[in-house]
Amino acid sequence: MTHRWNLRNIIMLTLISIFCGVIFWGTSFIYNGLVYVLTPIGMKPFANEILVGLYILAGPLAACLFKVPGAATLSEVIASIVEMFLGSQWGVIDIIAGLIQGVGSEAGFALTGYRHYDWFGVTMAAITGTVVTYAYDWFNLGYGKLTIPMNIGIVIVRFISLMIFSGWLPLAISRKLTKSHVMQLHK
Repeated sequence: MTHRWNLRNIIMLTLISIFCGVIFWGTSFIYNGLVYVLTPIGMKPFANEILVGLYILAGPLAACLFKVPGAATLSEVIASIVEMFLGSQWGVIDIIAGLIQGVGSEAGFALTGYRHYDWFGVTMAAITGTVVTYAYDWFNLGYGKLTIPMNIGIVIVRFISLMIFSGWLPLAISRKLTKSHVMQLHK
């Protein structure tokens, strides 16, 4: 069952994206705290990995709610723009990261033929999100310079973060919103 875009759905997607953008901005404070704690023990990259799933929340949530191609990417980009305008420490890079994160999530739903907005769908989105965002961070954050064991740990922690924060959490939220009839989407 695929929903179509209409004005109400576009407004709802935008509102959800704005809310997620505020979450992204707030997550930066947690990230900075983790960097402070993890840097002295040589584990600074894990500050990003622990939280990366929160930064990708908007895409899978939008995909699960709207069940239409492009929802994950669009929501992630809008949320990253909001994060940037709130004064994110990364500036315009947020938009590039948002696009990459959105495409990473979108790819998982695309691989299911946009037919699975369930555990299988969010698991596929977590897998593709992990691969796509890790490839970007290999160059952007210099992960290629780290040891192989460190990179293996990064990929494992990243996947777990994506499964929790951009897999199980959006699926649970979308099910609760649908069940409560808050999301009366028009087909």
